[in-house]
Amino acid sequence: MLKIAVHLFSALIISSPLLVVSIPLKAKQKADTSFSFHLMQEPHKLDPALYRSSASSYFFSNIHRGLYRYDNERGLIPEGAKSCNWINPKKLLCRLNSNIRWSDGKSVTAEEYIRGFHHLINPETIAPRANLLFRLKNAKEIYTKKLAPGQLGVSSPQSDQLIFEFAEKDREFIHKLSSNAIIPRRNLKTIQTKDLKTLPVNGPYRVKNWVPGQKLTLEANPYYPFGNKNRPNVDVYFIEDDKTALRFYKSGKLKFLRRLPSGLIDTYKKSPEFLQLPVARFDYIGFGPRLMNRPQLRKAMSLALNYQELKDLYSALGRPGCPSIPARYMDKVPCHKFQLKAAKEAFAQYKKGTSLKGLKFGFSKMGGEDVRRGMEWIQDQWLKNLGLKTILDPTEQGVYLYQLANSPPDLFRKGVGLDRPTCLAALETFSKKGSENFIRLNNEDYEEIISKLDLERSSKKQKKLCRQAVEILIDNHLLIPMGEIHFSLLVDPRFTGWKLNEMNQLDLTDLRFDPTKKEKP
Repeated sequence: MLKIAVHLFSALIISSPLLVVSIPLKAKQKADTSFSFHLMQEPHKLDPALYRSSASSYFFSNIHRGLYRYDNERGLIPEGAKSCNWINPKKLLCRLNSNIRWSDGKSVTAEEYIRGFHHLINPETIAPRANLLFRLKNAKEIYTKKLAPGQLGVSSPQSDQLIFEFAEKDREFIHKLSSNAIIPRRNLKTIQTKDLKTLPVNGPYRVKNWVPGQKLTLEANPYYPFGNKNRPNVDVYFIEDDKTALRFYKSGKLKFLRRLPSGLIDTYKKSPEFLQLPVARFDYIGFGPRLMNRPQLRKAMSLALNYQELKDLYSALGRPGCPSIPARYMDKVPCHKFQLKAAKEAFAQYKKGTSLKGLKFGFSKMGGEDVRRGMEWIQDQWLKNLGLKTILDPTEQGVYLYQLANSPPDLFRKGVGLDRPTCLAALETFSKKGSENFIRLNNEDYEEIISKLDLERSSKKQKKLCRQAVEILIDNHLLIPMGEIHFSLLVDPRFTGWKLNEMNQLDLTDLRFDPTKKEKP
């Protein structure tokens, strides 16, 4: 389990190239009570519907809120909704919270929630998470431009109600309502950073200031009805590499370092500022089109890795070779094992046929030094144990995602963050209709299990089905999972009340500064 904060970003980011940050490091000020974290890319469009990056949610989830938010301990927490209840398997009634207001004091209306749903499903928006709404009535027809967005199956028969009508059953839809992409919209105007004064938000924070290329500052939204009313200001820096971020943290500029390089874990693990938090993901090494018809090669490569060594390399809590989703999702955990003899036998069988040369091994540069180091280790394992040469091909994130969608390399590392804490959310990644099914899986047994899991209400049976689907991926050597992920963080102990849930969403609703706590060393 790559337990460090590797490849926090698994999804489409719509932004222009980031300016390299060059903020002078000043001496730490004792009176500074502002919380601060960093993003690796500056958001250039202030529309969460255009992003899928888990990192972008650190910003968007604290200025925008939808009908629900998710907390690891408390589960789904109502925000814009007082409650949502199923009238029948294809109709959901949500009663709205009349206390929800925009940051200018105006009430959030049912019409504005509906406008947000229309915006997300509109094909002209090009929203990466439009699929969250695909089971609503008319959604697929709207997305394929056969119907207008206004015909989506969501309505408001009364001012304090939303009714959702479905074309297909969607047992997890209420969980989907906690997505950062599903928010109310005052209007459909595209807000740019220069128009911040016209940006109404309904989350615990609103934007106070923005210095392009450097940082933005958030201040408490006085009209937000939940949490700590005296939340400290928040500075969000734009820093594109881990070394600079660590330097900012050491200087006191950052109070929250969201990915500590794995090589430094031993240095900090006894410090009160060090934390390791589990997240629900499905990170993996995938096999591209050229390897899909070579099962013996895939088997050899899957069994030729000493997974314990990789675990030690990352100081990880979980073991690579096992799925990244939490073990509690399954009744037992299927894993690849290091079996060198079997790997060599499978490789010999592969060599009897046509051997491939020049295997490209792609990964995103956004994963930072930790991902690069891990991929170099895997490359060396295949060379040492099988005599198989691969060519590492690190690529900028935007280009890399385009390659995966259109022409995947022979081997590729992909991080997959989940939008809800369920096994189904992970398995849908590899469904034949999945937009991120980069391994091009089209397996009838797998599809049948997903369909059953989608309808199953028994927790025990859900875990069994989850394990059976993962076994198809493991036993057929369709991918190499990277193990349960734990993010390694450094956080100034004087700041409390923040939450980081298993979908990697940072929640600052109850953020507090406690001057009585000892300042970080």
